[in-house]
Amino acid sequence: MKTIAVVNMKGGVAKTTLSVNIADCLCTRHQARVLIVDIDPQFNATQCLISGETYEKMLSDGASTIVDIFDYIPRPSASTTSGITTIQPKKLTDIKPTKVKEGLFILPGNLQLYRLE
Repeated sequence: MKTIAVVNMKGGVAKTTLSVNIADCLCTRHQARVLIVDIDPQFNATQCLISGETYEKMLSDGASTIVDIFDYIPRPSASTTSGITTIQPKKLTDIKPTKVKEGLFILPGNLQLYRLE
């Protein structure tokens, strides 16, 4: 397995654009299996690859996001319809990436990443 990391602390230098295009090229032209892990709190790579409606449905269906990797403490969740419940963290083995297209997968970002220490 080969790993490519695109890292730059400066904003606006095309990290997301470069990452998504490299991933698409590798899976389309070279039949590679590619996983994008979106650790950007603004989850721009996720927004490039998954529509807003699809993302909302994924979340309501319990799909995995980057928060599941780092959120390992049970936490309360408040809802106006169902009250307060406790959300149990997922086991690492239960976290599955989302298929974008043949050969291209993503572990989507999540705006809730900001709340984790």
